[in-house]
Amino acid sequence: MDKGKETAQEAKKAEASEKPQEEKFAELTEKYLRLAAEFDNYKKRIEKEKGMLVRIGEEKAVSALLPVLDDLEGAREAVKEENARKGIEMLKQKVWGVLQKEGLVKVRSEGKFDENLHEAVMSEKGEEEGKITKVILEGYAFRGKVIRHAKVCVSKKEGGN
Repeated sequence: MDKGKETAQEAKKAEASEKPQEEKFAELTEKYLRLAAEFDNYKKRIEKEKGMLVRIGEEKAVSALLPVLDDLEGAREAVKEENARKGIEMLKQKVWGVLQKEGLVKVRSEGKFDENLHEAVMSEKGEEEGKITKVILEGYAFRGKVIRHAKVCVSKKEGGN
């Protein structure tokens, strides 16, 4: 009989020790799942940040080339010799084509003044208030974001302040 009691007690002990092991297993499984989810979120965040840094770098590079486009236009207008003008125009078009392929577009610079696209640097009297009369410097957007506002001359209604 002692053997029967001992085996019953051992069975109870084994059963009692199994419950904490099952609880421990469930706890460790939950920890693992949380850690895996956190790591997955970390990877996604890093990828997003990396993409953002690449876009910022591209935007800076394109912005740095805008004065080159301006200078090429100025040089083309300043040169009198026709062959030199054609050469400068070809070079300008080549640079513009590369930048356009990357996502650069000119900002609309006619019609009504839009503070999101334009910067008024001058005003002159006119019949219609807020109409763009002259483009001083082209504006550009890169992949949907304005990186340089167009510098424009805007009309003021005659007799208005």
